[in-house]
Amino acid sequence: MSAPKLTAQEMRALAALLDRPTRTSAAAAVGITERTLRRWMRKPAFAAALREAQHEIVRETSSRLIAASGKAVTALLLVMVNKDAPPAARVAASKAVLEHAQRAYELGAVDERLGALEATKKVCR
Repeated sequence: MSAPKLTAQEMRALAALLDRPTRTSAAAAVGITERTLRRWMRKPAFAAALREAQHEIVRETSSRLIAASGKAVTALLLVMVNKDAPPAARVAASKAVLEHAQRAYELGAVDERLGALEATKKVCR
């Protein structure tokens, strides 16, 4: 069973929801009332398409952040060791490095534990 297709106007509304800061401005951009937009947003096909588009934006944003993270760490480290930088900036950079290192360590530990639990679950089947 295939998902119902969205109309051209619904597709424009979907794009406007992703591009505009409010539902009111999204509806106005498409030439519909906000009430109509809210009604469409309750339709399963429209809601699913909106969720998928939002998830894709989050995935793309996450990919870009991950790609830029190496440069961000380099910038933090350069400020941290720069003797000419104001002490407050050096402390802030040091604190950021430590906090992010701790978070990365914790996420790694959780990932290892989750992997071990998943492996145990497979063995029990």
